[in-house]
Parts: sequence; C-alpha cells; structure tokens
Amino acid sequence: MSSLDNTNETGDKSADSVINPKSLYFSTENPSDTVTSSRIMARAVFLAFSEILRRRAILPKDYFAKTNITSKFSSRMLSSSGRAIKEKYLKELSLVISNEKDDKEAIEVHSMKFQYLKNGGVAAHYSTKNQKGRPTTRKRLPKIDQIGNTNNETIHDQLMGIINSIKKITKENLSPLPNDFAVNFRVQYTDNAPTDYKIDGFAHSDVFYSLPKNIQSAKIGNLRSDYHEVFLDCSSVFMKEKFFKMPICSPKSTVRKQPSPSETPSSLSLGTKFMNEL
Repeated sequence: MSSLDNTNETGDKSADSVINPKSLYFSTENPSDTVTSSRIMARAVFLAFSEILRRRAILPKDYFAKTNITSKFSSRMLSSSGRAIKEKYLKELSLVISNEKDDKEAIEVHSMKFQYLKNGGVAAHYSTKNQKGRPTTRKRLPKIDQIGNTNNETIHDQLMGIINSIKKITKENLSPLPNDFAVNFRVQYTDNAPTDYKIDGFAHSDVFYSLPKNIQSAKIGNLRSDYHEVFLDCSSVFMKEKFFKMPICSPKSTVRKQPSPSETPSSLSLGTKFMNEL
C-alpha cells in the first residue's frame, strides 16, 4: 500500500484550498468535452476527499496549514484517478474507515461512484452485467441543458453544493471518530477495465468493504457533466438519528437505512497507508 507523504507528486502548482470557493471555479475550461470533463471529475475527487479528511480529523492539522494542502498532501493517487475516469475504468473510489487494519466491515465509508454518459445524458453500459454476462440497461438521465451547454456555473454550483454538504454532515450529523481506527482508499473498477489494470499508487487486495446491517447512509451530492456523473455517499455508524429528519442542503438529498452491501469485484485495490499509523 502507498502512504501519504509531504510531497505533491502531481506537479500541480495550483492552490487547492479546501474551503476557498475560488478553487472550485473552472474559469478557463469547457466541461463539454470528455478530456476536460475527466479533469473536472478528478479535481472533484481531490477536493471532496480533502474536505472529508480535514473535517473528520483523519489527517493532522498541519496538513491543512493556511487552508492549502497542496504543499503537504500527496495527491498522486487521487489525481491519477483522472486517467481511470478518462478510460472509463473507475467504478467506485471509497475512503473506508474500519476498527482494525484488515477488517472488511467498515464503520464509516465516503464513497464516490461513477457513471459514464453518452453526450446528452444516456448512461453507458460499463458498470454491471446481468447473469448472462450482458450489460444491464440503465435509465435515461435528465439533461442538465441542451447538449454541450453544461456551463462553468453549473459545475461550480454542483461542486459548491457537494463541499457545503460535506461541511454540514460532518459538523452536525456525524459524531467524532474513535481514537483508534484504520483508514484507507479502496477502488472498484468497471467491467470495461483490463483484468490487470490498477490505478497508480493502489496496491492489489482481495478486500473491498462491507457495511454493517443497520448502518445509516445518506446521499451527499452529485456532480454531472455531459460525459460523466459522480455520486458522493456517506455511510456511518456515527451518523446521528436527527439527520433523518432533515435534508443536507436541498430537498433532493435522500437518506436511507440498511443499504445493500457493497459488491465485491474480482480485481480490487487498496490505497493509502492506514493514516493513524503515520
């Protein structure tokens, strides 16, 4: 497994402030082409997980000095997910918290699940197969606007909604994590990925994760362009009951109890070193 270190291995010199709204605005990019869309999704991965790591106090405070984690937080594994998104190989990237290092059962999971869209809003068949081995049919998703009109403001608003939802749920609806826990990133690939494929920085493992029967879960938000859509969910044994009486940021946010256990793929990966061991 790869560990977090104090270098920025991506070569990205941008200011990735986890709380500054300016860092969420794509002023020079057109998200209506697949390459830029992949970059946007990869940046969303970085921003969302950075915010979660900070708000859940998983990393030491000095990783977030001056609200800028670029100089200290190694984003190689998260940014390399952009290449997997571009190739339509990434199905789910999850920050998994468990009691012990080798536990399959998680006590908290922050999961980003990806869909790959044909231009205009039809989901492509990359994620699942039926019992006969054929791709399953997915429903048509509503268009954001006309084809090619997913503008910067829309992307900005969606990202701001996700970050604000993370702030709200971590501040108001999640109890603090215990003193001792294990945490890492885990990956699930689509059926479209080669059998030997892995994202840079993720070592192979036979373990994805499972959830306790009565764990509470919530949809945090989603981000969509003409080519990709990612959904961020949180499942946690530390989620407070009062959360079920209120939305996170909008009436569209949904909450459910007893979600289906995560499926275990044949080829899986583990990400970062268990951060409480740093």
